[in-house]
Amino acid sequence: MLLALKVKADIYHFHDPELIPACLLLKLLGKKIIYDVHELVFFSIKDKAWIKRRILKSLYGKAYLLMERLSVAMFDSLILAEDDYENYYKERYKATFNFAVIRNYPVLRLIDSSPPARLRPKSGHIILYVGGLARVRGIIEVINAIEALPKGAELWLLGPWESAEFRKECERQSGWTFARYQGNVRMDEVYGYMKCADIGICSLYPVRNYVRSLPVKAFEYMACRLPMVMSDFPYWRQVFDKCAVFANPRNPVEIADKISFLLENPEKAAFLGAQGRHLVETDFNWETECKKLISLYGAISNEQSA
Repeated sequence: MLLALKVKADIYHFHDPELIPACLLLKLLGKKIIYDVHELVFFSIKDKAWIKRRILKSLYGKAYLLMERLSVAMFDSLILAEDDYENYYKERYKATFNFAVIRNYPVLRLIDSSPPARLRPKSGHIILYVGGLARVRGIIEVINAIEALPKGAELWLLGPWESAEFRKECERQSGWTFARYQGNVRMDEVYGYMKCADIGICSLYPVRNYVRSLPVKAFEYMACRLPMVMSDFPYWRQVFDKCAVFANPRNPVEIADKISFLLENPEKAAFLGAQGRHLVETDFNWETECKKLISLYGAISNEQSA
C-alpha cells in the first residue's frame, strides 16, 4: 500500500483479488483503479482443494462477493478477460458499470522468439500439459490416458501443483511411469517446451468457471502449431473446432483414443496445428488485443484531466 502511494501512478491496474481491499483504500484516496478480472473468483473458490471445509468456502465466497460489489460500484473500470463475464456481472449486480472486454491472448512476438527446448526424446511422442496441476484440471485422467498410448509416448507436465497430497496421488497412478514433471517453468521458457511437443492437452472438468472460458494455454498451443485434445464443451467446440479434437475430460479411455487418433494421422494433426496458428495470427493475439487496453488507459486519463 505504501509502495503504491509512493509510485504516484496515474492509474493503478491490478488483477489479484486479494488486492481488492488495498485498492479500495487507494480509490478512497482519489486514485484511478482498474480491476482486471481473470476468472470468476466466486465460482473458483468452490473448487479450491486447499479450503477443506464447506463452511469456510461459503464464508470466503460471501466475503469475496462483498468486495466484488464494492469494486463494481467504486472502481473506474473492470477489465473482463472472457466474453461470458459480462453476463455474470450484469445479471448479478443489475446495474451499469464501466468495463472493457480485453482477452488474455498470447504475445506472438515473445513466442516466436523462444527457441525450442533441447529435451526431446530420441523416439516416441510428447503430449504436453501446461498450467496449474489440480484435480479440477483433469490431470489424473490425462495421466491414466497416457498408459494406453504407443510405446515411447510421454506426458510432460509443467506448472505448480495444487498440493503435495495431490502430487503424491498422481505419482501413485499406473500411468505415472510415462509422465515427466518438468517443474514450474518460467514463462519465457514454457514456449520452448511447447515447440518440442506433438500435442497440447487442455482437459478441464466441466465446472462453472471453465465451460465458457477461453484458456490462455489453448491459444499458446495454437501459436506453437500444436493440435489439441480439449474438453468436450459446446462452447469450446464453437471456438476451437478448426484446431482441436474433443473428449470427455473424466474419461481416460476417450482421451487416449483422441490422442491416438492424432498420433496415427500426422497429416490431420499438422493441419489442425496450422489452422490454430492461422487463427492466432489473424484474431487471437495480444498484439491486436492490447490496443483496447491502451484505449482504456487513454479514456481514464482523459477523465482525470478533464
